[in-house]
Amino acid sequence: HLVPFVARTTKRGCWFSHAFAQLDVPTGGDTLRATLNVAGPLATAGRINEPVLLGLDIGAGYWLIPKRCSDCLALATVAELHYTVPLNNVDSFVSAGTLTSVSVNTPISAASQILNTTVGIHVSLGRSWSVRSGVAIPVLNERVFDIESLLQINRTF
Repeated sequence: HLVPFVARTTKRGCWFSHAFAQLDVPTGGDTLRATLNVAGPLATAGRINEPVLLGLDIGAGYWLIPKRCSDCLALATVAELHYTVPLNNVDSFVSAGTLTSVSVNTPISAASQILNTTVGIHVSLGRSWSVRSGVAIPVLNERVFDIESLLQINRTF
């Protein structure tokens, strides 16, 4: 995949925001192998290519405890919206053998749009450690998941 993006971050007092747009461009497909006869071996039936995806994200946060020094504790709340939409159809493939048929993927529609919201906290623990925790919740009917939680521990050198 090639994933070019543009991003922007701003800060005003204790408020901060960020936004980015990205394209996820697949560089090759996946081989589809299937047994189309009852006792036959797996055979290459074709190649499936993923769609190009457009991702748009926007977020904002507020430093409840601003970082006053490099060794000081800091605490921020963060909220984000993540939107993903395919820009073209996925490959569909149908093939039939003696007693078996294979059908992979169906054309996508506007229902394939995904919109999630994420809320969480960010804790800066001095110079090199930070901890982030949050939850992501789908907003639209196309739900890839019900709810996700995140715990991320970072150390910089």
